[in-house]
Amino acid sequence: MDLNKIKARLILDEGCKLTVYMDTEGNLTCGIGHEVVPADNLKEGDMITQARCDQLFAADLATAIKFCTDSPAISFLGQPELVQEVLVDLAFNMGPVFATFKTFQGLIRAREYSQAADDLKGTLWALQVPNRAIRMEQLLKDPSNV
Repeated sequence: MDLNKIKARLILDEGCKLTVYMDTEGNLTCGIGHEVVPADNLKEGDMITQARCDQLFAADLATAIKFCTDSPAISFLGQPELVQEVLVDLAFNMGPVFATFKTFQGLIRAREYSQAADDLKGTLWALQVPNRAIRMEQLLKDPSNV
């Protein structure tokens, strides 16, 4: 799994903002899609350094990867590299909500990537982040990718 590709894709989708802001869902956010938690000791308008951004990102990415590797529902380690990257991207973006995508995860485990991509289309997530959803769907549907 190419962590540089994942980071580049996440920066494309999440942006990289060093100012703490309120996202479209009403969550304080900064860095590369980092949802601010009380332990961060940050408030709206605060600035973070690039070093702190990188630190928060590394921790968030590790959490997303751990979710994927610990999930028997997707057989993560047995998946092609690109599928692993898509799964990490989804886990990073959705957090714990990703665990509720049972049909999608079952299709991934069964290596039915095109059907899994179709399953994503009907989700609230796809409506909330349409451009990202289209990119993830295209990655899963292109047989040359997997």
